[in-house]
Amino acid sequence: MPLVIVNTSVGGLMARCEAACEPGDRLRIDMPVVGALPVEVRWALGGRIGCRMVQSMNPSDYYAMLGALKR
Repeated sequence: MPLVIVNTSVGGLMARCEAACEPGDRLRIDMPVVGALPVEVRWALGGRIGCRMVQSMNPSDYYAMLGALKR
């Protein structure tokens, strides 16, 4: 399902998503550089979701991903 990532950190993200997601849902989000990341939906409100990474990203991978997003 398509979604738009609004913000991200090494431990989670917030996204806009038209699909009906509920807290506790597990998703795999494809991100540049780091690939598919398993996340758990922690909250859902008005087309937005907050997700916790199942495993936090390595900080160096996170910064490499941010660099790729800026291009």
